Amino acid sequence: MSPSQDGEESNLDKLIKVIDSKKYNKRRKLLDSSEIPEENVLNYDILDEDEDDYENELTLKYTENIKEKDLYNSYNEDYETYINENKADESEITFKNPLFTSYKLKQSTPLLKYLLKLENVPDPITHFAEYHIAKPIAKRLQSLIKDDIPPLQANVKYLYECLNTYVDVFYVNNRVSVFNSVRFVYSLHIANHIVKSAEKRKESGVENRCEGFTRPKVLVICGLRCIAKELIDNMLRFIPSSKSNKNVERFRSDFSLPEEDLKDQTQGFMKTKKTLDFVKTFTGNQDDAFKMGIRYDSGLLHLYSPFYSSDVIVASPLGLRPLLSAKDPDYDFLSSIEVVIADRVDIMKFQNWRLFTDLMKVINRPLLKWRDGDINKIRISTIDGQSEEYRQSVFISASKNLVFNSMIKNLKNRRGGVKLLAPNKSDYVLLASKFKLRQMFIKVPCTDVKSSREDCLDYFMENMIPNLDEIKGVLIVISDYTQYFRLSKRLKHANLEFLACHESNTAKQMKIARQKFSTGEKRKNKDEVGEVPILVTTYRLLFFKRYILKGSSKIFLIQPPEYAQLYKDFIKMVEKNRSNTIISYYTKYDGMLMETIVGKQRVSKLIEAPDTKITQYH
Repeated sequence: MSPSQDGEESNLDKLIKVIDSKKYNKRRKLLDSSEIPEENVLNYDILDEDEDDYENELTLKYTENIKEKDLYNSYNEDYETYINENKADESEITFKNPLFTSYKLKQSTPLLKYLLKLENVPDPITHFAEYHIAKPIAKRLQSLIKDDIPPLQANVKYLYECLNTYVDVFYVNNRVSVFNSVRFVYSLHIANHIVKSAEKRKESGVENRCEGFTRPKVLVICGLRCIAKELIDNMLRFIPSSKSNKNVERFRSDFSLPEEDLKDQTQGFMKTKKTLDFVKTFTGNQDDAFKMGIRYDSGLLHLYSPFYSSDVIVASPLGLRPLLSAKDPDYDFLSSIEVVIADRVDIMKFQNWRLFTDLMKVINRPLLKWRDGDINKIRISTIDGQSEEYRQSVFISASKNLVFNSMIKNLKNRRGGVKLLAPNKSDYVLLASKFKLRQMFIKVPCTDVKSSREDCLDYFMENMIPNLDEIKGVLIVISDYTQYFRLSKRLKHANLEFLACHESNTAKQMKIARQKFSTGEKRKNKDEVGEVPILVTTYRLLFFKRYILKGSSKIFLIQPPEYAQLYKDFIKMVEKNRSNTIISYYTKYDGMLMETIVGKQRVSKLIEAPDTKITQYH
């Protein structure tokens, strides 16, 4: 496999010659007729995630002991002490750990320097004292059977150490099989935090200011009930519920699927050959509107407690929307949040990112009205409006994105923050080449990151739509339904026949569109194309449905996929011969997305290429 070299022709001419071989590329007929080895045709999973993570093969050594200070107590430090303890050093340092991708830190705090010296950390399941795990939690951990504890990979243990130091964390791993271990350790972190908070409240003394304006301390945001269920199940492992608490049965009913429905779902996944990452993400209850309060009291966990008497709130952005957007909004229960965890922000971005960002904006906001707090127990830092500087924020994702980076930069935690980016080993360009697919990457001129998505669409409409009239089997993939209006108007203006398959269609409309594109009434054998020459779909639909849209000969990606595994699905969609092509549009701001597709070695050349350059891989 090698990138093709540019000749004397214009970029547009070269593109047309490649995508319409019947009209311009007859000289490649011999190459097109070459057969693909049978062993490659069905082996799409050659780059699927390996359950034995690579970091288990690394031999890591301790370079420093685990920190002796219990950093939970930093929440109760006066502001001046807290600032002095976490004073930032403005000199640039490199975050370097064999488990994660290296990157530059513009400034560092004492806690970050401490974390940078650690290459390996002990297992939190067995090393209670080193992690200052509360005695009731440690006792429960000792009683857990092996089946209740997922395998903790080296990078997950390091994640727990970062959580335990209360720095902000952005954890990214495209191997979704690891997320059950990730949820186990952050559930342990939450349980430990609320038990210590309860123990602190019991301490006597005039100066025992350890409370906020309202009781809730931890907010967990996730987009699917099945994710919330896994978290709450873990919490119940660490802290028992009342035996007479019927709400546990209610929880099982609300957040699970009936046995028959789960069986049907599993069979449906098998029948439609859903990928491993999809099955692990979406098995279970996929509802996206829910909320629950959880209270820790007298050593027991109480589910479905009222928000203002809860310690933990587990909710989706859509579940909290009625409270935040009401005529008389109520978000005071978020005023004193100490730890916020956003599980799978990549999923929430596909759902409705605005709901998530609106929710983040009201955390630690001043009270709308005074509640029943004891002013003598409230921290001075809370009264002075400094809660956000103490708050720990944790974001977990299967993909990187500039939007996530921007959000992280605005966090105010004085302890600092780290990005734990598990190395991406996937190489979908190489995979496509094994199946004799031509891939083209077109760099679009762009001067503003905010307009990059629309610039790619504009470039495609100006340069490619006029040349689609004689090309069949064209699949156009746009970001979401908001781009569809502009594209459909332009396609109609060019008198091009097309159908749409997007998230605003009914199931019946999508079925008809897929059938007419893949087969239609006119298709008699596999070498012919469908009745409708062009199908328009969205990344959002493909992420949640993971359809394999058969009948595609030319796929136009009007920006790199935010979820890289979708590129593998596009490889499955295209008929395997040398005349068929995947064409991706990108800008200089898409390096983060491109790296997960083309690999680290190729991405720099693509990003540094001159505008309008077309790079081919075959």
